[in-house]
Amino acid sequence: INYDDYLFKIMVPVPYRDLNIGRLYIGYSLKSYHEEILKARITTTVIGLIVFLVGLVMVVIISNRITKPLMSMLDSAQIISEGELKHRIQLKTKDELSSLADYFNSIAEKLEKAYHRIEKVNLEEQAKSKGRIRELALEINQRKISEIALRKSEERFRLMFELAPVG
Repeated sequence: INYDDYLFKIMVPVPYRDLNIGRLYIGYSLKSYHEEILKARITTTVIGLIVFLVGLVMVVIISNRITKPLMSMLDSAQIISEGELKHRIQLKTKDELSSLADYFNSIAEKLEKAYHRIEKVNLEEQAKSKGRIRELALEINQRKISEIALRKSEERFRLMFELAPVG
């Protein structure tokens, strides 16, 4: 048996009564097999490349489907943290991210209500403080007037005492 890249050769002796009367050579071209193998390799490579590219596109699509809502939520959290308590997340998905956005919006709504309650209480306390400050200012003014009157009275008493005849 002899084998090279494109030809498969077999030589078999032809015996006849203890004598070799000749040799039988059979050869078969392997060119068509090599061409088929090359085609199969190219086809496999192309299919593999197509599968890889389709997979890559799918990864990009799926990652965008996940990261875009997350980025939207991150942006909304930033906006709310800067004091825009009326801002809400708008997601159109019907998955866990949408549920998370709903919870996030619920928290933002509760935070907004709590902020308004605190603001209302703060305004009420400021009004009470202003009233108390007016009361204290009035009391301070009344004490100053009383102090001035007391000083004048003390001054008159001192003058009377100094001008009074001794003895």
